[in-house]
Amino acid sequence: VSAEAGSGTNATAFGGTSGATPMIAGSAALLLDKYPTMTPREIKALLMNTAETSIGLNPVGLPGVGAPITRIGAGEVRVNQAANTKTAAWDKDSGAPSLSFGYQALNVPVMLAKNVVVRNYSNTPRLYTITSGFRYPDDATNGAVSLKFPSTISIPANSSVSIPVLLTIDASKLPTWDLNGGSRGGDGFRLQGVEFDGYLTISGGGDSIHLPWHVLPHKAADVQTPVDYVILKNGTGKLTLTNVLGKVNGRFDVFALTGQSGRIPSSQLPGPGDNFAVIDLKSVGVRLVDIGGGQFGVQFAVNTFGERAHPNYPAEFDIYVDSNNDGSFDYVVFNFENGGFGATGQNISRVYDLTTNAFVGVAFYTDADLDSANAILTARLLDLGLTPATTFRYSVYACDNYFTGLCTDAIENMTYTLGTPRYNSSVAAGAVPMKGTTKITVSTVPGGAAASPSQSGLLLLYRDARPKVEASAITVVP
Repeated sequence: VSAEAGSGTNATAFGGTSGATPMIAGSAALLLDKYPTMTPREIKALLMNTAETSIGLNPVGLPGVGAPITRIGAGEVRVNQAANTKTAAWDKDSGAPSLSFGYQALNVPVMLAKNVVVRNYSNTPRLYTITSGFRYPDDATNGAVSLKFPSTISIPANSSVSIPVLLTIDASKLPTWDLNGGSRGGDGFRLQGVEFDGYLTISGGGDSIHLPWHVLPHKAADVQTPVDYVILKNGTGKLTLTNVLGKVNGRFDVFALTGQSGRIPSSQLPGPGDNFAVIDLKSVGVRLVDIGGGQFGVQFAVNTFGERAHPNYPAEFDIYVDSNNDGSFDYVVFNFENGGFGATGQNISRVYDLTTNAFVGVAFYTDADLDSANAILTARLLDLGLTPATTFRYSVYACDNYFTGLCTDAIENMTYTLGTPRYNSSVAAGAVPMKGTTKITVSTVPGGAAASPSQSGLLLLYRDARPKVEASAITVVP
């Protein structure tokens, strides 16, 4: 609730970041008035350390159910409590009054470390006790995540002490990942099924403050290929996929590898605070797919250097298609947020007719995970004027759709025929069992060299994979 401009003494509902910003700015101003020598880091810590955490997810519909930390952070500000406390704490490295252990795709146990600075602003020494709890009881029962830290610390007057906080994750006990950036891209409630969060509480000298902690672990597979090539003998060869350390079956998709691009130099990449993004293409591929109802579609696979937290932003992939191979592009397939910016969280792919300047056909959800470098865009052949026998040309452009609108990388002028690839895989998709292997047969296709001259091998995209190992570009040696 906020004062309503022009109404005299009336109040009005005022939510979102537009409402939170002036409230927090005013709270910070009050603290600075009382503590004029404090740094912004300390003021922020006081506000967050003393915020109210008993915030319900839906007090009317779900009474007694607390809101997750991804929704409320440190809690609801209580400036009076911030002004009265003589204790504050923050992450030593980031300066944040919270402990974010981030996204972690894991197939082995891991221990993550943070150092917390605890400050005693009082004029007397204090003995503090430290405890931690999970936001939800089932997270504690699961046993996949645990925290370790000193149970007590002694801090002299007007002094600080740094303490270690260790978070351990047992990947084998993690829940199954069920998020994605397409059909479930806006399902924020699903985070509660896979994230772990809670509060580190520090009490002493009459004060009790807290730091929220959070981690988003992804139970991962470990699909790998021993080599990045297949040598054919009499037109066929075998490719072995392993999943030795995977904690889930390693799902994979196979595409014709039609183009690759080198890494953009680090000197051209944005730094902290820069208002632009560079989308760096690594490999692209294509395949024919049965979309049901007696219809076929085409799927374009994109693998990049670097992951995106969500497929909506800051990357847009524009796939220009010359359906009749006459040298001019006829359609573009591209991905964007369903309904527009901030509308649904769902990423979809559609076809745009460059002749009529209008969308055509139906939309498909983009097949892309969170914190991933992979994306699969789908379109009906009918909407692109294609058949499995059509030889077409296509180019892929990677664009910054959040800051500048500029395209930052491209793989161009690839020629392919969906029904006549140069090299064929015995499977279009599959799963490598945990601690197991799977073999794929690769073979040449008669007429494929002429029909699909841009194909140099196979592009394998891996699901539930760890960063930097989400894809393999396999060269085929005839």
